[in-house]
Amino acid sequence: MALTSDQQFKELITKAEHVLITFRKNYTGDALASALALARFLSGLNKKCTIVADDFKMAPEFSFLPNIYSVANSLEHLRHFLIEVNLAGKKVSEFFYDVNNDKMMIYLLPEKGEFKPEDAVARHTGYRFDLIITLDAPDLESLGKVYSQEPDFFFQTTIVNIDHNLNNENYGQLNLVDPNKSSVAEIIYDLINNWQRSLVDAELATIILAGMIHKTQSFRLPNLAPKTLAITSDLIDLGADREKIVANFYCTKKIATLKLWGRVLARLQLDQSLKLAWASVPYTDFVKTGASPEDLNGLAEEMILNTPQTEIFVLLYETAVGNIFGSLHTKHHDAKWLLNNFGGEGTKEKAVFELPDKILTEAEMKVVNEIRKKIVG
Repeated sequence: MALTSDQQFKELITKAEHVLITFRKNYTGDALASALALARFLSGLNKKCTIVADDFKMAPEFSFLPNIYSVANSLEHLRHFLIEVNLAGKKVSEFFYDVNNDKMMIYLLPEKGEFKPEDAVARHTGYRFDLIITLDAPDLESLGKVYSQEPDFFFQTTIVNIDHNLNNENYGQLNLVDPNKSSVAEIIYDLINNWQRSLVDAELATIILAGMIHKTQSFRLPNLAPKTLAITSDLIDLGADREKIVANFYCTKKIATLKLWGRVLARLQLDQSLKLAWASVPYTDFVKTGASPEDLNGLAEEMILNTPQTEIFVLLYETAVGNIFGSLHTKHHDAKWLLNNFGGEGTKEKAVFELPDKILTEAEMKVVNEIRKKIVG
């Protein structure tokens, strides 16, 4: 009888010694919280695990999450370099090494006879991770350099792919992809609850709930399933601190952030026929408000959620070096496809892009016109 997906997950975790947990470079709060929750659960099972995300930078609203500073921003030290020496018939009487001019010299002296060059072999050991778990990553390319710099590692290591996005490419050996879930955090809850619920303490419950709240905009998204609300109630019963989560996610806006948002909204433009809205942020706005590009986080989600006449929102901003960065959020279109001519990266709901060495007004016109063409056909 074939194993269920939950049973397969349990078997892979049980056999694993060191698990790599990773998520896409353009990460969501759902992915981050899910990674921290899963790592905490695996630690409770006495499993070694490491969380890595390409160029990870923590947004301030996530600073309250436990162990947030354990997330690494690059994948390093995948394998040891091994020098193997054949000792057949010999015993080592002396061993030492020296480093000189960027070279390491290793000295071995046998009790009798001598070592020959053919007695030594240099090679890499196996990978230190024996299982990969990806979260909220529609494809391997979305992992950025974590994947692109070590593709062989991903091809030779078992992957558990956990996602709730319908456009996931199902690239794992085990694909736990459920578009009926509100978030990846909800899938993580099910996996833990169905396996070893006793490990869910107040802190773990808070982390899981944080992922669900961030993904659903505090449960304001339409078409939430009753089970999602039931899980929320259960997590609160287990000690999840909802007030702490909401305070950090929605009650920490700085004056500089509000000033920046005001400037963005003042420049807002709308194509009502396409339900397309867009705005641009020149570098001078960051200087005048004392804000930074990170302070734009959450603005697009608020626009999409609270403005019925907006189903697509494009935000462009200019950095000090003159490069143009942007993001596209959408309800019903494929954000990544709409931006594919600009190298857009992300998911169906959100994608980001970069236009180096462009003038902001020209970039705005180019991006908006391209989106119009794709929508109209």
